[in-house]
Amino acid sequence: DLTPSRDYSLSDTTSNYVRKINKDVDITIIFARESPVMADIRALVDEFRRAKRSRIHVDELDPIRDVERAEQLKLENKITLTGNGILVRANNRTRFISEEEIIIKGVEGGRANPSIDFRGEDALTSAIIGLIEGETRKFHYVIGKGTASGKSGDPSFVALADLGRRQNFEVTP
Repeated sequence: DLTPSRDYSLSDTTSNYVRKINKDVDITIIFARESPVMADIRALVDEFRRAKRSRIHVDELDPIRDVERAEQLKLENKITLTGNGILVRANNRTRFISEEEIIIKGVEGGRANPSIDFRGEDALTSAIIGLIEGETRKFHYVIGKGTASGKSGDPSFVALADLGRRQNFEVTP
């Protein structure tokens, strides 16, 4: 990565974790070739592969152009492909990361209002950790003095639960 801000480099934490992986990880990029983020997704996954070539195996699938193979992946992995994403397999487990988990889009989500946050590294790292470690960690959400309900409708609980899902932990009230 020769960009001044190292846009296409993994963080030190991710690089260190990936280098220590001792199980095979299969990553399948399932994006339409015309997707405006395909180059970013490819660059990200390539960084993971470079960090641990002996354990990380990468494949690509354009579900629009190769419908038969997309259907085969759906059946083999018991997933639904309703959009673009990344399929990660490790330790006899599977996780599909949807495009919405990778990219936080603007209000319109179109060319006039492009994506505002690329969370691919976090999403992919969390998926790999979850598949290899196998257990979801628990985070208990505690509210004091009755100021908030701590239930699923509470905005702070919803935000924390969403973050937890992306970071491989479960939030419980």
